[in-house]
Amino acid sequence: MMKIIFINPFGKGLGGGGYSLFKFAEGLALRGHEVIIFGLSKDNKYLEGTSIPKNLQLFDRFYVPRKFKGAARLDKIVGYLFSRFTIEPYLRKNRADFICGSLRTSAIAVSLLGKKYNIPSVNFVFETPPWMEHDLKERWFKEYKGSFKKSWERTKKAYLATDILISNSALSKKWCEKWLGDKKVADFVYPGITLSELEPIHVKKKKQVIYIGRLDPYKNIDIVIKALSAINNAPIFVIAGGGKEERKLRKMSIDLGVKCGFTGVINDAEKWKLIRESMFMVFPSSHEGFGMPPMEALACEIPCLCSEKPIFREVYEDKVEYFKENDAEDLRKKIEYLIKNPGYRNKRGKDGREYIEKGFSWKKSAEKIEKILISNLRKKK
Repeated sequence: MMKIIFINPFGKGLGGGGYSLFKFAEGLALRGHEVIIFGLSKDNKYLEGTSIPKNLQLFDRFYVPRKFKGAARLDKIVGYLFSRFTIEPYLRKNRADFICGSLRTSAIAVSLLGKKYNIPSVNFVFETPPWMEHDLKERWFKEYKGSFKKSWERTKKAYLATDILISNSALSKKWCEKWLGDKKVADFVYPGITLSELEPIHVKKKKQVIYIGRLDPYKNIDIVIKALSAINNAPIFVIAGGGKEERKLRKMSIDLGVKCGFTGVINDAEKWKLIRESMFMVFPSSHEGFGMPPMEALACEIPCLCSEKPIFREVYEDKVEYFKENDAEDLRKKIEYLIKNPGYRNKRGKDGREYIEKGFSWKKSAEKIEKILISNLRKKK
């Protein structure tokens, strides 16, 4: 049995990457390992109704709401104090086999703490600047500046100093190794799904389509609203998630006469119900390290329309529908086809479910991570 520590990198929320990291930790705990997560609370909205394994321990910390100027800087101070007076005293008193993190703040902390307390460090790699620049182009240059740029530079140093890097897709592994030069990523581990959570739930279908994820500019949710505005008697567009684009999207939906339902952040039970009630999902993102919502759609036996991106081709092959990235007219045609062809929707949903059943589960993810970690321990002996 290993003792594995995770430093939560995603604040009060979780998002796709943070949710994956939690499920990786949970999967390792279910395999009998002692797992501790610092910085994640049991009352997190994403975890409502989740049964925490007995050998998975959560250490909560207060997060400063981003509702006033200087909140981010104040939260950074709170994070420093949490590390100084909660995480470090624990590390001084308790032996650990690995300390794990992901992305910027967490990756940097894990690299430093691992070195300070002689604990092998593990960082999960989801995305890197060269990959985001390739996908987002001018959008990336607008964001990649100031403190954001500096934090990525520090993250690169942290990754180079990390003992084990694990990516969440083959593309993520490729782009990370390109960014880091000689540093190798151990392997990639796909996120999974727990299909038993979906059984036996029966809901009545509604005339609605759904998007799940953050409401950020590069997610291109506005393209879906534009496409729906050109369809007579269009279905309701359910937008599940939170983010800085919400106000803009609300106004746009009113201006274009598209019926949208904004749910905010939802828990797993709410998520599964909304997906199953929907005719299909639309996932128009310009960049993803993996992209979990299409998997969740297929697991619920509904089709998913994805933007034409290599990452979706890698993960979902021909089991999702594709449209030209940022092309509202092409998306309109694909949406109309799915609306008018229920038999095709049903077939694609069933085929998608079979594909997910065969290839993806959190149990498989945890088993692969466990093998990587155990192999590293053996090398050190």
